[in-house]
Amino acid sequence: MKTKNLSYLSLIALAAWGTTAAVAGLPRAVSLNDDQAAEIATTLAGLSLNSLGSSATDDQVASVPFFQASPAHVLSAALATLNQNDRGLANANLYEFVLLNEGEMPGLTVRETVTRLHLFLNAIRPEKLENAVIHPTVEAALNARALPAVSYANDLSYKGGVGGIGVETAPKIYLVLWGSQWKNNDPSGEVGILTNFYKGVGGSAWLNSVTQYHQGVPVGTYISSGGTAAGNQAGMLAGIWSDNSASAPAHPTQAQLAAEAVKAAAHFGNTSAKANASVQYIIATSHGNSASGFGTQYCAWHSYTSSSYGNIAYSNLPYLTDAGASCGAGFNGLGAKAGITMVAGHELGETITDQFPSGGWTDSTGAENGDKCAWISSGQGASANVTLSTGTFPVQSLWSNGYTGGAGGCVLSFP
Repeated sequence: MKTKNLSYLSLIALAAWGTTAAVAGLPRAVSLNDDQAAEIATTLAGLSLNSLGSSATDDQVASVPFFQASPAHVLSAALATLNQNDRGLANANLYEFVLLNEGEMPGLTVRETVTRLHLFLNAIRPEKLENAVIHPTVEAALNARALPAVSYANDLSYKGGVGGIGVETAPKIYLVLWGSQWKNNDPSGEVGILTNFYKGVGGSAWLNSVTQYHQGVPVGTYISSGGTAAGNQAGMLAGIWSDNSASAPAHPTQAQLAAEAVKAAAHFGNTSAKANASVQYIIATSHGNSASGFGTQYCAWHSYTSSSYGNIAYSNLPYLTDAGASCGAGFNGLGAKAGITMVAGHELGETITDQFPSGGWTDSTGAENGDKCAWISSGQGASANVTLSTGTFPVQSLWSNGYTGGAGGCVLSFP
């Protein structure tokens, strides 16, 4: 076994591995032999609260089973040590992590376990997003529906727009593959899937529900006939840019994602407010390269930023299969890659109807047309495959105010 960088060993008190480590209110850690101690020490040497150092382990170490006995107890010691400056937070953190992962841990490799730890620790300290609407994880959506109904039984209404713009009247999509990390690093084939989906989605019956939402109508409008409708024309995908001359930040912040969107606007020649009035930039980060909170706090989100080119609408679209079932893998029997287009379609529909959040169409709680229908597994609006001109893709439904005579509901086609 190679030990490449053990700078974290001072934090991973070896006594916790060789003997036992007590964590208040939780079981004591199991006793580990020297090889197990070295294995976890080597792995955790590359783990910080903000980044996962892949150089800390070689492939052989990373691919072996994590632990055969009581992995959750071992992780309790690991998390407690990593958070030693805040013991109370450590106890709360590891309790949640164990609940989320205990059943699966015996079958996970070192790499898989540490990746989950990494995503979890990032989510513990989520970035505060500005003017952003997140796509909830599967677990978050199910938890919300277990609460008394608030945002799932009321229609969207118009919020007046931002700078006179509430919807995208002739949507254009620009897909940005951000960072040199994309080179030879697309194991799920997400670029091809997204490209074909965006090429075929315009003009589809699935997306057509957005056309019932207009701008230039009074604030508070529910059913609109005046103003200008959101668009659903064919050929929405206007360009793809592989911005791979340099690496993207390992865990980009909202400000960095916004800056990349502005950079993309310049790249595509959209250098005026008029040129960006009906445009959205999809900032896609590669496998293993996501913003803080992905997979636990959210699956994706969309927002906007001001610039000398006018307001710029953009989405943060991480590498969806990295989050597994939390962001749609296997959802409703639609396949391991189902989350890719389910989440991408969610953000697309929301940006068209609420281009600059939240000046477009939202309900009384701030939920958009995608939020209200996320992760439905049965009954009206259940996620399903739809066939476009470019192939068949898993999608979620979108909210329609006009469904069932104005009562509203989640639909897979409109009218």
